[in-house]
Amino acid sequence: MSLKVLILGNGTSQIAPSFIVDINSYRYLFNVPESTQRLFLEKELKMSKLSGVYVTSSDWSCCSGVIPAYSNLFKTNFRKVPFHMPQGAYKLIKAVDFMPCSDDDVKKRWTFNEKVTVHSKTTFTPLIIPIENKETLCYTISLPPVPGKFNTDKADSLKVPKAKRGILVKQGFLKLEDGSVIQKTQVCSPEITLGDILVLHFTSEKQCIYFIETYAKKIIKSLVCVILIINTSLLTFVPLVNFLKQFQCKKIFLKDWTSPPLKFSSESFVRTNMFHSAYNKLLPGYAPEITYSSTEEGFTAINSVITLFPVEQEITNTTDFMVKIPERAPLPLTKAEQFEVKILGTGGAFPGVFRDVSCNVLKIGNTTIVVDMGEGGAFHLLQNNVSIDSIDMFYFTHIHMDHIYGLLTALTFRKKRALVIGPLGFERRVRNFLKESKLNLEVMYVDHKLFSEDLLCQKAKAIINTLNINIQTKLLKHKLEPNYGVRFSNTEVSVVFSGDTVPCENDAQLCQDADYVIHECNYEDDNEQMAIDRGHSCKNLIEKCLTRCNNKVIVLNHISQRSSSCLVLKSDILPIVLSFDGMTFNENIKKEWQSVNTITSLYDTDITTEPEVVSD
Repeated sequence: MSLKVLILGNGTSQIAPSFIVDINSYRYLFNVPESTQRLFLEKELKMSKLSGVYVTSSDWSCCSGVIPAYSNLFKTNFRKVPFHMPQGAYKLIKAVDFMPCSDDDVKKRWTFNEKVTVHSKTTFTPLIIPIENKETLCYTISLPPVPGKFNTDKADSLKVPKAKRGILVKQGFLKLEDGSVIQKTQVCSPEITLGDILVLHFTSEKQCIYFIETYAKKIIKSLVCVILIINTSLLTFVPLVNFLKQFQCKKIFLKDWTSPPLKFSSESFVRTNMFHSAYNKLLPGYAPEITYSSTEEGFTAINSVITLFPVEQEITNTTDFMVKIPERAPLPLTKAEQFEVKILGTGGAFPGVFRDVSCNVLKIGNTTIVVDMGEGGAFHLLQNNVSIDSIDMFYFTHIHMDHIYGLLTALTFRKKRALVIGPLGFERRVRNFLKESKLNLEVMYVDHKLFSEDLLCQKAKAIINTLNINIQTKLLKHKLEPNYGVRFSNTEVSVVFSGDTVPCENDAQLCQDADYVIHECNYEDDNEQMAIDRGHSCKNLIEKCLTRCNNKVIVLNHISQRSSSCLVLKSDILPIVLSFDGMTFNENIKKEWQSVNTITSLYDTDITTEPEVVSD
């Protein structure tokens, strides 16, 4: 028998409170915050091998990672993993309308509210906390007994055949050939009863008091562990402190995210942090310097592994991952005033350890614009010192999840009116999300095609005048969903974001004489036909399309994680630069782009991150 708890998110890092309870190698995940899928890759775990998923609250912070994980891993065994959550959490997931399955599919393996579930002799009993606007579930986990130790000498003396000893242990008795019956208790020491694990999630003093008055007397006093998700003020709340004193067991504290954090004190993605540190030594200013290492006082450290049985111990995992840094003088980014671009997510459709999904920030004049923002984008903004309330406009090229999903979490962080320009089909999902999550936030939503030359309307013109920048969109060429690339410009500079597209005539027109182009490059040149078939780009196609566009620098992003370590970037035709997560640049890149490109050597240490293969 083995019993462990692995802390994935403690609420003081980019991952909201989340943990795995490992019982005899059966892994049960509690809460699926945004970017959980990426964290599993960081830790080399597989979501498709989970034995169950349990959600403690209908708050978006606890279930926001369900949709992207389910969508990316739907063709794996992950779709067979049973889920249990508050009914309100499923209503919120359903309102967003991105799940790749029907209600009937969900009902086969998902349970809600009071439903007790049992897996491998472990019983999960939900305890409903009806206080406040959002449903909260606590759980008692009744653990299976620890089998007694088999006494080989005793079995020999009772003449139990070796071939049948497993049957004796499994069924509790064995009838021998001479007619005598041997009981399991004759050859095994008594079973050990560990007790229960108690999982508590309180967002307020009222919830805490309700639980103590309603459930406390019913709880078995024999507890092996209490795991609490609470806010900072409840750490010293006297009724809770007194309740916990009666249990002489391990206590784990994670920070509630019902009120979103404005900053992080610890770092979830250790490998990414090391990669950023390596970049920063080569390209100070171009790369972020992220060194979070502490955990807010009172809460359990991120990456902790707590063994509860057979011997209680707690360790904090470290990584032996190393980044090989080329020997060269640092290239600092000198300050400039015209514009600044932050490329915070540079990967393809599937999140990876070193390349997350799309997220870009443009500062042009006094205006701050986010262009595309997939899962985890809100955390990248906060981590790179971009206040979500400082954003003047969110622009989305198309409706694929790796480009738009992060807006939902960003809206939960935002306090002021938001301007969103994007595909018309996304507006309904945004409105449904705001209503179901009870967010009192005003959102002005405008169809991105209304900024194209042939459809420019008065509403679009008013936005252009208010922001004091020109906005031009064009329909490009992507598979399945219309993709509108966008060009932002003022009297000093022009910047183009392509979104996902095969290089085409409209692409060239949009990029003509633009100073800087951020262009997708999902495939390497060897897969040129695949790029065309799937509505994406490769370097050769970009060269052919943009040769005469007179651009100062072309920055490649949306790079498949499978291509990171083998992408050939040398171009005798165009000034092409490879982007990396966290990359910041301004007009000084036009004279330094060749030196910036030497960072490609860091990707020798990148890992392949592709969806888990179907095993059935």
